[in-house]
Amino acid sequence: MRSDLMCQQFWLRHFLPVDGTDDISSSVGGLKPRLKDYDTGVESGEDLEDEDFYVLFPSIVDEQERLNYKREFDQEHQEYKSLQAELDSINQDLAELALALNQHPEGGPQFLDAMDQYTRLKNLKKSSGYQIKKKRCKYLRLKLSHIKRKISEYDRRP
Repeated sequence: MRSDLMCQQFWLRHFLPVDGTDDISSSVGGLKPRLKDYDTGVESGEDLEDEDFYVLFPSIVDEQERLNYKREFDQEHQEYKSLQAELDSINQDLAELALALNQHPEGGPQFLDAMDQYTRLKNLKKSSGYQIKKKRCKYLRLKLSHIKRKISEYDRRP
C-alpha cells in the first residue's frame, strides 16, 4: 500500500496557499450589473502534474494490490463526496442569491438581506479555509480518477 506520508506531501506541495493571505475584498457598489457575468467559482486552476499519481499508484500487478487500491479509493471517496457537496451547496446558494438580487428593488429590505448573504458567501469563497477545501476536493478528484483508471486497466487485462 502507498504511504500516507507520500500522499500528504504531494497534497501539501500542490495545494496549500503559498502566501498565507486571506484576501477578503468587498464589492458592494455596482453589484447588479456584475451579476450578469456571475460565475460559480469553478476556475480551471493550475495544471496538476499527473506523474506524481503514477509514482504513488503505478499499474496494478496482482489482486492484493487491486484490493489495496480499492480500499484507498473507498476511504477517500467519502471525503470527496462530502467536500464536493459542501462546495456545491455554497455555489448553489450564491446562484439563488444572485437571482434574488435581480428580482428585488435595489435598496429594499429583501435586496439588502440578499446582498448581505451574497457578500458573506463571496467572502467565504475567498477565505483560505474555503480555498483549501476546494483544492483538496480537486486533488481527491484527480487521485480518485487515477486510482479508478488503474483498477479498470487491471480488470481489463487478458
